[in-house]
Amino acid sequence: MELGVLFRESLCDSTATDGYPMHAPVAAILPPLGNHACLSAMILKPVWFFAFCTAAVLHADDPVAKLDTMTREFVDLGLFRGSVLVVQGDRILLDRGYGPADAEHGVANAPTTRFRIGSITKWFTRVAIMDLVAEGRLALDEPIAKFVPEAPSTWAPIRVSHLLMHEAGLVNYTDLPEFHEYSSRALTPVALLELFKDRPLAFSPGAKFDYSNANYILLGLAIERVTGEDYGAYMQRRYFTPFGLRDTEYPQTAESAQRTAIGYHPTASGPAPAPSWHLSTAYAAGGLVATTADLHRWFEATAAGRVGEPEGWATLKSPWVDYREGGLSTASANGRKILTTSGAISGFMSHLVYDTTSGTLIIVLANIGGAGAEDLTKNLLGIVQGQDPQLPSAKTGIVVAAETLAGYAGTYQMAAGFALVVTVVDGRLQVQVPGQAPVELVATSETVFEARALQGNIEFVRDDRGAVVQIVLTRGKTKMPGAPKR
Repeated sequence: MELGVLFRESLCDSTATDGYPMHAPVAAILPPLGNHACLSAMILKPVWFFAFCTAAVLHADDPVAKLDTMTREFVDLGLFRGSVLVVQGDRILLDRGYGPADAEHGVANAPTTRFRIGSITKWFTRVAIMDLVAEGRLALDEPIAKFVPEAPSTWAPIRVSHLLMHEAGLVNYTDLPEFHEYSSRALTPVALLELFKDRPLAFSPGAKFDYSNANYILLGLAIERVTGEDYGAYMQRRYFTPFGLRDTEYPQTAESAQRTAIGYHPTASGPAPAPSWHLSTAYAAGGLVATTADLHRWFEATAAGRVGEPEGWATLKSPWVDYREGGLSTASANGRKILTTSGAISGFMSHLVYDTTSGTLIIVLANIGGAGAEDLTKNLLGIVQGQDPQLPSAKTGIVVAAETLAGYAGTYQMAAGFALVVTVVDGRLQVQVPGQAPVELVATSETVFEARALQGNIEFVRDDRGAVVQIVLTRGKTKMPGAPKR
Protein backbone atom coordinates (compact mmCIF):
# COMPACT_ATOMS: atom_id res chain seq x y z
CA MET A 1 0.00 0.00 0.00
CA GLU A 2 1.41 3.26 -0.93
CA LEU A 3 1.70 6.58 0.63
CA GLY A 4 -1.47 8.36 0.75
CA VAL A 5 0.19 11.53 -0.25
CA LEU A 6 2.64 11.78 -3.03
CA PHE A 7 4.28 9.08 -5.15
CA ARG A 8 3.87 5.57 -6.28
CA GLU A 9 6.41 3.25 -7.72
CA SER A 10 7.69 4.27 -11.08
CA LEU A 11 8.60 2.17 -14.06
CA CYS A 12 12.08 0.77 -14.56
CA ASP A 13 12.98 0.16 -18.19
CA SER A 14 9.27 0.42 -18.97
CA THR A 15 8.53 -2.32 -16.44
CA ALA A 16 6.84 -1.69 -13.11
CA THR A 17 8.81 -3.07 -10.21
CA ASP A 18 6.04 -4.62 -8.14
CA GLY A 19 4.28 -1.43 -7.42
CA TYR A 20 3.36 2.02 -8.36
CA PRO A 21 3.04 3.76 -11.72
CA MET A 22 4.24 7.27 -12.37
CA HIS A 23 0.77 8.77 -12.64
CA ALA A 24 0.09 8.66 -8.92
CA PRO A 25 -2.03 11.09 -6.92
CA VAL A 26 -0.67 13.12 -4.07
CA ALA A 27 -1.42 10.24 -1.77
CA ALA A 28 1.45 8.37 -3.30
CA ILE A 29 4.41 10.70 -3.46
CA LEU A 30 6.13 10.88 -0.11
CA PRO A 31 7.73 7.85 1.49
CA PRO A 32 6.14 6.51 4.65
CA LEU A 33 7.51 8.69 7.41
CA GLY A 34 4.85 7.43 9.76
CA ASN A 35 2.33 10.27 9.85
CA HIS A 36 -1.26 10.29 8.76
CA ALA A 37 -0.41 12.00 5.49
CA CYS A 38 1.88 9.13 4.64
CA LEU A 39 -0.05 6.25 6.13
CA SER A 40 -1.66 5.39 2.85
CA ALA A 41 1.79 4.64 1.56
CA MET A 42 1.69 1.63 3.69
CA ILE A 43 2.30 -1.05 1.22
CA LEU A 44 4.01 1.12 -1.09
CA LYS A 45 6.53 0.31 -3.71
CA PRO A 46 9.43 2.67 -3.78
CA VAL A 47 10.82 3.85 -7.09
CA TRP A 48 13.75 1.90 -8.54
CA PHE A 49 16.00 4.05 -10.70
CA PHE A 50 19.17 1.99 -10.68
CA ALA A 51 21.61 4.82 -11.23
CA PHE A 52 24.77 4.45 -9.24
CA CYS A 53 27.41 7.05 -8.55
CA THR A 54 30.85 5.68 -9.30
CA ALA A 55 32.96 7.89 -7.07
CA ALA A 56 35.73 5.78 -5.58
CA VAL A 57 35.06 6.37 -1.91
CA LEU A 58 35.11 2.79 -0.63
CA HIS A 59 38.74 1.81 -0.59
CA ALA A 60 38.51 -1.71 0.80
CA ASP A 61 39.17 -4.39 -1.79
CA ASP A 62 37.07 -6.97 0.05
CA PRO A 63 33.45 -6.73 -1.15
CA VAL A 64 32.26 -8.03 2.22
CA ALA A 65 33.98 -5.12 3.97
CA LYS A 66 32.53 -2.73 1.41
CA LEU A 67 29.00 -4.00 2.04
CA ASP A 68 29.35 -3.62 5.80
CA THR A 69 31.05 -0.22 5.54
CA MET A 70 28.30 1.10 3.31
CA THR A 71 25.57 -0.17 5.63
CA ARG A 72 27.21 1.27 8.74
CA GLU A 73 27.50 4.63 7.00
CA PHE A 74 23.73 4.69 6.48
CA VAL A 75 23.20 3.69 10.12
CA ASP A 76 25.56 6.36 11.45
CA LEU A 77 23.73 9.03 9.44
CA GLY A 78 20.37 7.92 10.82
CA LEU A 79 19.20 6.79 7.38
CA PHE A 80 18.87 3.10 8.18
CA ARG A 81 18.23 0.63 10.95
CA GLY A 82 17.26 -2.96 10.29
CA SER A 83 18.68 -6.24 8.99
CA VAL A 84 20.67 -6.97 5.83
CA LEU A 85 21.32 -10.28 4.10
CA VAL A 86 23.54 -10.56 1.02
CA VAL A 87 24.01 -14.05 -0.46
CA GLN A 88 26.08 -14.85 -3.55
CA GLY A 89 25.48 -18.40 -4.69
CA ASP A 90 26.09 -20.52 -1.60
CA ARG A 91 28.21 -17.86 0.13
CA ILE A 92 26.78 -15.47 2.69
CA LEU A 93 28.54 -12.14 2.25
CA LEU A 94 26.63 -10.21 4.89
CA ASP A 95 24.05 -11.27 7.49
CA ARG A 96 23.72 -8.68 10.24
CA GLY A 97 21.36 -6.50 12.16
CA TYR A 98 22.03 -2.78 12.53
CA GLY A 99 20.68 -0.26 15.00
CA PRO A 100 17.82 -0.71 17.46
CA ALA A 101 14.78 -2.90 16.93
CA ASP A 102 13.26 -1.22 19.99
CA ALA A 103 15.22 1.82 21.14
CA GLU A 104 13.13 2.36 24.28
CA HIS A 105 13.92 -1.10 25.64
CA GLY A 106 17.45 -1.39 24.28
CA VAL A 107 16.71 -4.25 21.88
CA ALA A 108 19.08 -4.41 18.91
CA ASN A 109 18.23 -5.57 15.41
CA ALA A 110 19.60 -9.00 14.50
CA PRO A 111 19.34 -11.44 11.58
CA THR A 112 16.44 -13.04 13.47
CA THR A 113 14.47 -9.81 13.95
CA ARG A 114 11.01 -9.79 12.37
CA PHE A 115 9.87 -6.82 10.30
CA ARG A 116 6.64 -5.75 8.68
CA ILE A 117 7.28 -6.31 4.98
CA GLY A 118 4.44 -4.30 3.40
CA SER A 119 3.85 -5.07 -0.27
CA ILE A 120 6.27 -7.99 -0.35
CA THR A 121 3.16 -9.71 1.04
CA LYS A 122 1.71 -9.45 -2.48
CA TRP A 123 4.43 -11.81 -3.70
CA PHE A 124 3.14 -14.49 -1.29
CA THR A 125 -0.45 -13.80 -2.30
CA ARG A 126 0.46 -14.12 -5.98
CA VAL A 127 2.05 -17.50 -5.32
CA ALA A 128 -1.06 -18.71 -3.48
CA ILE A 129 -3.32 -17.64 -6.34
CA MET A 130 -1.09 -19.27 -8.96
CA ASP A 131 -0.99 -22.52 -7.01
CA LEU A 132 -4.79 -22.55 -6.80
CA VAL A 133 -4.85 -21.99 -10.56
CA ALA A 134 -2.43 -24.91 -11.07
CA GLU A 135 -4.67 -27.08 -8.88
CA GLY A 136 -7.69 -26.18 -10.99
CA ARG A 137 -9.50 -24.54 -8.09
CA LEU A 138 -9.78 -21.19 -9.84
CA ALA A 139 -8.85 -19.75 -13.22
CA LEU A 140 -7.19 -16.49 -14.17
CA ASP A 141 -10.03 -15.59 -16.54
CA GLU A 142 -12.79 -16.19 -13.99
CA PRO A 143 -14.77 -13.14 -12.80
CA ILE A 144 -13.91 -12.06 -9.28
CA ALA A 145 -17.65 -11.86 -8.54
CA LYS A 146 -17.68 -15.68 -8.52
CA PHE A 147 -15.58 -15.63 -5.35
CA VAL A 148 -16.70 -12.27 -3.94
CA PRO A 149 -20.48 -12.13 -4.33
CA GLU A 150 -20.47 -8.82 -2.43
CA ALA A 151 -18.93 -7.23 -5.51
CA PRO A 152 -21.13 -4.59 -7.19
CA SER A 153 -22.46 -5.21 -10.68
CA THR A 154 -19.98 -2.70 -12.13
CA TRP A 155 -17.20 -5.15 -11.24
CA ALA A 156 -18.60 -7.88 -13.51
CA PRO A 157 -15.80 -7.45 -16.12
CA ILE A 158 -13.03 -7.83 -13.50
CA ARG A 159 -11.13 -11.10 -13.82
CA VAL A 160 -8.66 -12.67 -11.41
CA SER A 161 -5.85 -11.80 -13.83
CA HIS A 162 -6.82 -8.11 -13.74
CA LEU A 163 -6.34 -8.09 -9.98
CA LEU A 164 -2.97 -9.87 -10.13
CA MET A 165 -1.66 -7.40 -12.71
CA HIS A 166 -3.17 -4.21 -11.22
CA GLU A 167 -5.38 -3.71 -14.26
CA ALA A 168 -8.82 -3.76 -12.60
CA GLY A 169 -9.39 -0.01 -12.27
CA LEU A 170 -10.14 -0.22 -8.53
CA VAL A 171 -9.46 2.75 -6.28
CA ASN A 172 -6.43 2.41 -4.00
CA TYR A 173 -8.34 2.31 -0.72
CA THR A 174 -5.34 3.36 1.38
CA ASP A 175 -5.39 6.68 -0.49
CA LEU A 176 -8.92 7.44 0.71
CA PRO A 177 -9.05 10.11 3.43
CA GLU A 178 -11.47 8.06 5.52
CA PHE A 179 -9.04 5.14 5.61
CA HIS A 180 -6.95 6.96 8.20
CA GLU A 181 -9.80 6.62 10.68
CA TYR A 182 -9.47 2.84 10.46
CA SER A 183 -5.75 2.24 10.02
CA SER A 184 -5.16 1.38 13.68
CA ARG A 185 -8.26 -0.82 14.06
CA ALA A 186 -8.74 -4.54 13.55
CA LEU A 187 -10.82 -4.95 10.39
CA THR A 188 -12.20 -8.02 8.64
CA PRO A 189 -11.56 -8.40 4.91
CA VAL A 190 -15.25 -7.74 4.28
CA ALA A 191 -15.01 -4.52 6.29
CA LEU A 192 -12.07 -3.49 4.11
CA LEU A 193 -14.15 -4.25 1.04
CA GLU A 194 -16.84 -1.87 2.29
CA LEU A 195 -14.31 0.97 2.18
CA PHE A 196 -14.04 0.88 -1.60
CA LYS A 197 -16.71 -1.30 -3.21
CA ASP A 198 -19.02 1.61 -3.97
CA ARG A 199 -16.28 3.66 -5.66
CA PRO A 200 -16.51 3.86 -9.47
CA LEU A 201 -13.88 2.10 -11.56
CA ALA A 202 -11.20 4.43 -12.89
CA PHE A 203 -11.10 2.64 -16.25
CA SER A 204 -12.33 -0.46 -18.04
CA PRO A 205 -10.62 -3.57 -16.58
CA GLY A 206 -7.62 -4.57 -18.67
CA ALA A 207 -7.23 -1.16 -20.31
CA LYS A 208 -4.26 0.07 -18.28
CA PHE A 209 -2.07 -0.42 -15.20
CA ASP A 210 -2.86 1.39 -11.96
CA TYR A 211 -1.42 0.05 -8.72
CA SER A 212 -4.10 -0.50 -6.11
CA ASN A 213 -3.98 -2.36 -2.82
CA ALA A 214 -7.68 -3.11 -3.28
CA ASN A 215 -6.73 -5.68 -5.94
CA TYR A 216 -5.00 -7.86 -3.38
CA ILE A 217 -7.73 -7.48 -0.79
CA LEU A 218 -10.03 -9.17 -3.31
CA LEU A 219 -7.41 -11.83 -4.05
CA GLY A 220 -7.15 -12.56 -0.33
CA LEU A 221 -10.91 -12.98 -0.19
CA ALA A 222 -10.78 -15.28 -3.22
CA ILE A 223 -8.20 -17.45 -1.42
CA GLU A 224 -10.45 -17.66 1.62
CA ARG A 225 -13.60 -18.49 -0.35
CA VAL A 226 -11.85 -21.16 -2.47
CA THR A 227 -10.00 -22.86 0.40
CA GLY A 228 -12.53 -22.36 3.18
CA GLU A 229 -9.76 -21.09 5.46
CA ASP A 230 -8.81 -17.68 6.77
CA TYR A 231 -5.97 -16.13 4.76
CA GLY A 232 -3.47 -16.30 7.61
CA ALA A 233 -4.32 -19.88 8.54
CA TYR A 234 -4.14 -21.04 4.93
CA MET A 235 -0.80 -19.35 4.31
CA GLN A 236 0.57 -20.84 7.52
CA ARG A 237 -0.56 -24.37 6.68
CA ARG A 238 0.20 -24.30 2.96
CA TYR A 239 3.47 -22.33 2.92
CA PHE A 240 4.98 -21.01 6.13
CA THR A 241 5.16 -24.31 8.03
CA PRO A 242 6.08 -26.62 5.10
CA PHE A 243 8.83 -24.31 3.86
CA GLY A 244 10.32 -23.69 7.29
CA LEU A 245 9.34 -20.02 7.43
CA ARG A 246 9.33 -20.01 11.22
CA ASP A 247 9.20 -16.25 11.61
CA THR A 248 6.79 -15.40 8.80
CA GLU A 249 3.24 -14.75 9.94
CA TYR A 250 0.05 -12.85 9.38
CA PRO A 251 -0.24 -11.67 13.01
CA GLN A 252 -3.73 -11.90 14.44
CA THR A 253 -2.98 -10.93 18.02
CA ALA A 254 -1.23 -8.03 19.67
CA GLU A 255 1.07 -10.52 21.38
CA SER A 256 2.38 -11.99 18.13
CA ALA A 257 2.67 -8.57 16.54
CA GLN A 258 4.83 -7.42 19.46
CA ARG A 259 7.54 -9.89 18.48
CA THR A 260 8.28 -7.59 15.55
CA ALA A 261 10.65 -4.59 15.51
CA ILE A 262 9.23 -1.18 16.33
CA GLY A 263 8.79 1.09 13.32
CA TYR A 264 10.34 4.57 13.27
CA HIS A 265 10.32 7.61 11.05
CA PRO A 266 13.12 10.15 10.59
CA THR A 267 12.80 13.59 12.15
CA ALA A 268 15.06 16.59 12.44
CA SER A 269 15.94 15.50 15.99
CA GLY A 270 16.41 11.82 15.16
CA PRO A 271 14.21 8.76 14.62
CA ALA A 272 10.86 8.72 16.43
CA PRO A 273 8.29 5.90 16.77
CA ALA A 274 5.91 5.81 13.80
CA PRO A 275 2.14 5.36 14.14
CA SER A 276 1.35 1.68 13.93
CA TRP A 277 -1.15 0.28 11.45
CA HIS A 278 -3.16 -2.75 12.46
CA LEU A 279 -1.93 -5.39 10.06
CA SER A 280 -5.49 -6.52 9.32
CA THR A 281 -5.94 -3.26 7.42
CA ALA A 282 -3.15 -4.42 5.10
CA TYR A 283 -4.38 -8.03 4.89
CA ALA A 284 -3.29 -9.93 1.75
CA ALA A 285 -1.86 -6.75 0.25
CA GLY A 286 0.70 -6.04 2.97
CA GLY A 287 -0.03 -7.66 6.33
CA LEU A 288 2.83 -10.15 6.70
CA VAL A 289 5.88 -10.00 8.95
CA ALA A 290 9.09 -11.90 8.15
CA THR A 291 12.84 -12.07 8.62
CA THR A 292 15.64 -11.83 6.08
CA ALA A 293 16.33 -15.57 6.51
CA ASP A 294 12.70 -16.50 5.80
CA LEU A 295 12.60 -14.34 2.69
CA HIS A 296 15.79 -16.06 1.55
CA ARG A 297 14.13 -19.47 2.02
CA TRP A 298 11.02 -18.27 0.19
CA PHE A 299 13.09 -16.95 -2.71
CA GLU A 300 14.85 -20.30 -3.02
CA ALA A 301 11.49 -22.10 -3.02
CA THR A 302 10.10 -19.93 -5.79
CA ALA A 303 13.34 -20.04 -7.80
CA ALA A 304 13.36 -23.84 -7.59
CA GLY A 305 9.78 -24.02 -8.85
CA ARG A 306 8.51 -25.57 -5.63
CA VAL A 307 5.55 -23.20 -5.71
CA GLY A 308 3.50 -22.14 -8.70
CA GLU A 309 3.70 -23.70 -12.16
CA PRO A 310 6.21 -22.46 -14.77
CA GLU A 311 3.58 -22.39 -17.48
CA GLY A 312 1.30 -20.43 -15.17
CA TRP A 313 3.87 -17.78 -14.35
CA ALA A 314 4.58 -17.44 -18.07
CA THR A 315 1.18 -15.80 -18.52
CA LEU A 316 1.86 -12.96 -16.06
CA LYS A 317 3.30 -10.37 -18.40
CA SER A 318 1.69 -7.19 -19.70
CA PRO A 319 2.98 -3.97 -21.28
CA TRP A 320 3.26 -2.59 -17.75
CA VAL A 321 4.46 -5.37 -15.46
CA ASP A 322 6.33 -8.67 -15.74
CA TYR A 323 5.76 -11.24 -12.99
CA ARG A 324 6.91 -14.28 -14.96
CA GLU A 325 9.88 -14.99 -12.70
CA GLY A 326 8.10 -16.67 -9.81
CA GLY A 327 6.00 -13.62 -9.05
CA LEU A 328 8.93 -11.17 -8.83
CA SER A 329 9.23 -8.13 -11.06
CA THR A 330 11.81 -8.03 -13.83
CA ALA A 331 13.96 -4.90 -14.19
CA SER A 332 17.59 -4.03 -14.99
CA ALA A 333 20.57 -2.36 -13.37
CA ASN A 334 23.83 -1.49 -15.14
CA GLY A 335 22.77 -3.63 -18.09
CA ARG A 336 22.04 -6.66 -15.93
CA LYS A 337 18.72 -8.39 -15.48
CA ILE A 338 17.46 -8.21 -11.92
CA LEU A 339 14.41 -9.53 -10.11
CA THR A 340 12.92 -7.36 -7.42
CA THR A 341 10.10 -6.67 -5.03
CA SER A 342 9.70 -4.14 -2.25
CA GLY A 343 7.20 -2.69 0.16
CA ALA A 344 6.50 -0.22 2.90
CA ILE A 345 4.19 0.23 5.82
CA SER A 346 4.30 2.96 8.44
CA GLY A 347 7.80 2.90 9.92
CA PHE A 348 9.08 0.01 7.77
CA MET A 349 10.69 -0.41 4.35
CA SER A 350 11.56 -3.71 2.67
CA HIS A 351 13.57 -4.53 -0.45
CA LEU A 352 14.58 -7.76 -2.16
CA VAL A 353 16.78 -7.74 -5.27
CA TYR A 354 18.34 -10.64 -7.15
CA ASP A 355 21.14 -9.99 -9.65
CA THR A 356 20.77 -12.81 -12.18
CA THR A 357 24.28 -12.33 -13.60
CA SER A 358 26.22 -12.85 -10.38
CA GLY A 359 23.57 -14.92 -8.61
CA THR A 360 23.47 -12.44 -5.74
CA LEU A 361 20.43 -11.97 -3.52
CA ILE A 362 20.12 -8.79 -1.43
CA ILE A 363 17.44 -8.45 1.25
CA VAL A 364 17.16 -5.21 3.22
CA LEU A 365 14.48 -4.94 5.91
CA ALA A 366 14.32 -1.59 7.70
CA ASN A 367 12.37 -0.44 10.72
CA ILE A 368 12.65 3.20 9.69
CA GLY A 369 10.81 5.01 6.92
CA GLY A 370 12.22 7.35 4.33
CA ALA A 371 14.51 6.73 1.39
CA GLY A 372 17.44 5.27 3.32
CA ALA A 373 16.63 1.57 2.84
CA GLU A 374 16.05 2.03 -0.88
CA ASP A 375 19.27 4.00 -1.36
CA LEU A 376 21.20 1.45 0.70
CA THR A 377 19.83 -1.43 -1.38
CA LYS A 378 20.84 0.31 -4.61
CA ASN A 379 24.34 0.94 -3.25
CA LEU A 380 24.75 -2.67 -2.07
CA LEU A 381 23.66 -3.86 -5.50
CA GLY A 382 26.19 -1.50 -7.05
CA ILE A 383 28.95 -3.02 -4.92
CA VAL A 384 28.15 -6.61 -5.94
CA GLN A 385 28.02 -5.44 -9.55
CA GLY A 386 31.57 -4.10 -9.28
CA GLN A 387 30.68 -0.43 -8.83
CA ASP A 388 31.99 1.97 -6.17
CA PRO A 389 28.86 3.75 -4.96
CA GLN A 390 29.32 7.01 -3.15
CA LEU A 391 28.89 7.02 0.60
CA PRO A 392 25.97 9.24 1.65
CA SER A 393 28.24 11.40 3.84
CA ALA A 394 30.13 12.39 0.69
CA LYS A 395 27.00 14.13 -0.59
CA THR A 396 27.40 17.49 1.08
CA GLY A 397 25.63 19.72 -1.40
CA ILE A 398 26.65 23.27 -2.20
CA VAL A 399 26.49 26.41 -0.09
CA VAL A 400 23.61 28.76 -0.86
CA ALA A 401 23.60 32.34 0.43
CA ALA A 402 21.53 32.94 3.56
CA GLU A 403 19.46 35.66 1.89
CA THR A 404 18.60 33.30 -0.96
CA LEU A 405 17.45 30.62 1.48
CA ALA A 406 15.37 33.17 3.37
CA GLY A 407 13.58 33.97 0.12
CA TYR A 408 12.46 30.35 -0.19
CA ALA A 409 10.86 30.15 3.25
CA GLY A 410 7.09 30.04 3.23
CA THR A 411 4.02 27.86 2.67
CA TYR A 412 3.35 26.43 -0.76
CA GLN A 413 -0.04 25.14 -1.84
CA MET A 414 0.46 22.04 -3.97
CA ALA A 415 -1.78 21.08 -6.86
CA ALA A 416 -2.82 17.85 -5.13
CA GLY A 417 -4.49 19.72 -2.28
CA PHE A 418 -1.86 19.80 0.45
CA ALA A 419 0.73 22.34 1.52
CA LEU A 420 4.50 22.20 1.90
CA VAL A 421 6.05 24.40 4.57
CA VAL A 422 9.62 25.51 3.90
CA THR A 423 11.73 26.96 6.73
CA VAL A 424 15.34 27.88 7.38
CA VAL A 425 16.88 26.29 10.50
CA ASP A 426 20.50 26.90 11.45
CA GLY A 427 21.32 28.00 7.93
CA ARG A 428 19.80 24.89 6.35
CA LEU A 429 16.58 24.62 4.38
CA GLN A 430 13.88 22.24 5.61
CA VAL A 431 10.53 21.16 4.19
CA GLN A 432 7.56 19.77 6.08
CA VAL A 433 4.42 18.00 4.91
CA PRO A 434 1.39 18.37 7.23
CA GLY A 435 1.59 15.76 9.97
CA GLN A 436 5.19 14.84 9.17
CA ALA A 437 8.52 15.76 10.68
CA PRO A 438 10.67 18.35 8.87
CA VAL A 439 13.06 16.98 6.26
CA GLU A 440 16.38 18.66 5.46
CA LEU A 441 17.02 19.79 1.89
CA VAL A 442 20.49 19.51 0.34
CA ALA A 443 21.32 22.09 -2.33
CA THR A 444 22.49 20.75 -5.68
CA SER A 445 22.20 24.23 -7.24
CA GLU A 446 20.99 27.62 -6.09
CA THR A 447 17.40 26.70 -6.95
CA VAL A 448 17.28 22.88 -6.78
CA PHE A 449 17.42 20.92 -3.52
CA GLU A 450 17.51 17.19 -2.90
CA ALA A 451 14.95 15.90 -0.42
CA ARG A 452 16.53 12.55 0.33
CA ALA A 453 14.00 11.40 2.89
CA LEU A 454 11.23 12.19 0.41
CA GLN A 455 13.02 10.43 -2.44
CA GLY A 456 12.84 13.49 -4.67
CA ASN A 457 13.93 17.02 -5.48
CA ILE A 458 12.41 20.45 -4.89
CA GLU A 459 12.98 23.31 -7.30
CA PHE A 460 12.16 26.96 -6.60
CA VAL A 461 11.13 28.89 -9.69
CA ARG A 462 11.63 32.68 -9.62
CA ASP A 463 10.42 35.46 -11.86
CA ASP A 464 12.55 38.21 -13.40
CA ARG A 465 12.47 40.16 -10.15
CA GLY A 466 13.74 37.19 -8.13
CA ALA A 467 10.45 36.45 -6.38
CA VAL A 468 9.52 32.78 -5.95
CA VAL A 469 6.45 32.13 -8.10
CA GLN A 470 6.37 28.34 -8.05
CA ILE A 471 7.75 25.29 -6.31
CA VAL A 472 8.08 21.95 -8.13
CA LEU A 473 8.38 18.66 -6.29
CA THR A 474 9.90 15.98 -8.53
CA ARG A 475 10.33 12.28 -8.08
CA GLY A 476 11.55 10.39 -11.09
CA LYS A 477 9.42 11.58 -14.00
CA THR A 478 6.58 12.78 -11.78
CA LYS A 479 6.38 16.53 -11.18
CA MET A 480 4.01 18.25 -8.78
CA PRO A 481 3.82 22.06 -8.89
CA GLY A 482 2.78 24.39 -6.10
CA ALA A 483 2.30 28.10 -5.60
CA PRO A 484 3.39 30.25 -2.63
CA LYS A 485 0.60 31.32 -0.30
CA ARG A 486 0.47 35.09 -0.10
